[in-house]
Amino acid sequence: MGEPSERRGSYGGEADAKAGAKAHRRIPSKMKSLPAPERLKELLPRLGLAEDGQLAHLQTLFPKGGNKAMQALMNLMQSGVVDCLSWQRDSSVPESICAATGKDGDRLDLIEPIPMPPVAGCTMWDTELSVVAICNQLRDSMAQVTANAIKSEEPLVELASKFPLQVCLVAQRIRLTKLLPRAKREGRGVKSVETELNTIRDELRSALRGGESENEATLQALLTLLHEQLALIKSMVALKGDDEQTKLWRESAQFLFDPEGGVKMRLSGEEIQIGNEYCAGQQMVTTDFTHLLRSAYVNTMVQEPEKRVLVVCGNAGGGKERLLRDIGRLLGTLPTAIRGFETTPNDKEYWDRVIKAAAVSSGGPMAPFIVSQADRLPAETLTHIINAAMTHDVALCLTMVPGSQADSLKAGLLSKYTFVMMPEAPLKVVAEGLLQSQGLKNDTLAGELADLLQKLDAACSKQEHYDFGPRTLSQLCGQIGDEVSKSSFADEKQIASYVVQRCVLPKLLPADAEILQSMMKELFEFELKLSEAATSAAKRFGKVTDDIRSITKLEPDCMVLPVPPEDEEAFFAEFCKGLNADGERMIQLEGRLCDLSVEDLLGTMPKKGEAVKDGLLVTTLREAMSEPNDEERKVWIVMRTGDITMAKWECLFELLNDSGCLNLVTGEQLRLAEYLRYMFVMPGVGNTVKNTFGRSALIWTNP
Repeated sequence: MGEPSERRGSYGGEADAKAGAKAHRRIPSKMKSLPAPERLKELLPRLGLAEDGQLAHLQTLFPKGGNKAMQALMNLMQSGVVDCLSWQRDSSVPESICAATGKDGDRLDLIEPIPMPPVAGCTMWDTELSVVAICNQLRDSMAQVTANAIKSEEPLVELASKFPLQVCLVAQRIRLTKLLPRAKREGRGVKSVETELNTIRDELRSALRGGESENEATLQALLTLLHEQLALIKSMVALKGDDEQTKLWRESAQFLFDPEGGVKMRLSGEEIQIGNEYCAGQQMVTTDFTHLLRSAYVNTMVQEPEKRVLVVCGNAGGGKERLLRDIGRLLGTLPTAIRGFETTPNDKEYWDRVIKAAAVSSGGPMAPFIVSQADRLPAETLTHIINAAMTHDVALCLTMVPGSQADSLKAGLLSKYTFVMMPEAPLKVVAEGLLQSQGLKNDTLAGELADLLQKLDAACSKQEHYDFGPRTLSQLCGQIGDEVSKSSFADEKQIASYVVQRCVLPKLLPADAEILQSMMKELFEFELKLSEAATSAAKRFGKVTDDIRSITKLEPDCMVLPVPPEDEEAFFAEFCKGLNADGERMIQLEGRLCDLSVEDLLGTMPKKGEAVKDGLLVTTLREAMSEPNDEERKVWIVMRTGDITMAKWECLFELLNDSGCLNLVTGEQLRLAEYLRYMFVMPGVGNTVKNTFGRSALIWTNP
């Protein structure tokens, strides 16, 4: 349990902790004697998303309950909660859970604090009751604080310091819905709205650059929203007639608030009730496709159950699942996502159970149930999914990548459902939104970064490990924002040039590095210095080590290739010199990833009567975090991949996606220390595809 910050009580009020005990008293004590899976699914229906074995095993993992048990339960429910914060007003009052935190430290104070499980004699049952009470309080608290934020007349930058991220987004959406009609009534016109939004954006930028770290994620999300709203208003300003402006306004999403009925969204002629599920998270930058997908979603999901299926088809790594999650959060619901793997269950009972669990626990029938990479699944499995979705009336979304399987499904099994093709992301629009969210002011930098990546993609040699798309753009914009926030150096374009040198140059072959050098001079007026060809293995791998140390100041993971077996000794000799210089340490996994199964790496559910056995990677991570360590000094987890398969990479995506945790098959969530770094030493490209390389920093060794 963490300690609450000074934000506590800023919108909740002082409530008696005893009120939270009401939820405990409503639960019959006889449930305590039920088998764990049955009991947990009765108490928390959303735990139907987990396997019975996982739920039973939690009792073995956490016999005394506690914070890690709460984390595991919230994780198995795909909850928006990451942690719960406790607080004790004074020694005469029992400690209570006063707040829940989500991604990026976002925080929701509970209207009625929940009593902590007893310290002495605490059991898993006590913890389960606390989680039930927390879940009930989350919805009530979200409804209350949303109403409080909407009624507030404080500037948006002040709301950001007091309210959760998603509440601030709703409040600003409602403010714009009111602002434009009021401006027209007062004869000020659309241009005045643009001026007001620019002023709000400048205030948010100043707060972000001023080091308001506690609510940094909220400020960034609001700047992303302001970018979306300004794009709409600028489009309206460009139109000449009032009728055209009114038409464009009505085609956009508008948000309304009624003290009795709550928040509603008006889009495509429909009014959708906004839910009160807590599910914080950064939204993707809005593009024309975002608006199209929102409309397609609403138009599809207001139909009868047998038509409520939306298929989104687009390139791998394009953000299809994230966009659908964003829609779920926009509607105040809790999105549910299951990824299609070779090992994904294909039986009817499994899909009926998980879809039913989502249907009763996600905040209403508009909550998305997402099956990613659905084109990997057999037609029989997809039929089970569709039938269960219709039975339980969920908003079913399927994602897939273009190809013969997607074409076959579109023409056959999925022919009567809504099918949306996702285009390539417009890099300039995405760059504008990402840089705006970082508080940058340079108006030309987004176009220059997008132009650079597009020209590199066209001019460089075709290498499977090259990625010049949205993932690399996101990496660049994030690091540029971080460097600008830490530096008093005002030239954002110059900082961007150094970030490109750090992140892009190390992955390029020598001939392509010369192309980058030429483009940096043309677009950024920056003299990119190239290293001379190494005359020995020691010098070559010494330069590689320098690149690794530079890029991982911010990036937690990197891939280094090619390092064939005969070069490994020379590479590790130079890498260890770098570790010694920085006072850091390395733990190397035994063997090669290609020779280990997923179970060998991450572990399995123990068989009856057997003890839990962690996988090799999990054991190594626990070992790395068990030793005393200065937070400033990195601990490197080094993995030699061999010719690794995509199935093996996919089990490691949580590391590559910088999630900060590993969700183990046992139900436990292993939180990863920020000082950990992960290095994948690869003999070559092998079976690894471009989409995987785009998830990590990359250093080419120039053999």
